[in-house]
Amino acid sequence: MFDEIDRRYFERRAQESRERAQTAQASSIAEVHRNFAEEYERKAAALSAESRSA
Repeated sequence: MFDEIDRRYFERRAQESRERAQTAQASSIAEVHRNFAEEYERKAAALSAESRSA
C-alpha cells in the first residue's frame, strides 16, 4: 500500500518538476528541475518494479 502511495508521490513530483523546468527563467534552473524529475522518475520506476516482483 505504501509503495503505491510513494510511487504516485514520485510521479507527481516528477511532473511538477518538468513543469517548473519549462517555466524557469534561467536555463541552469531548468536543468536542476529536469534532474529532479529524472530522479523522481527513477524512484517511481523502482517502486513499480518492486511491486511487480512481489
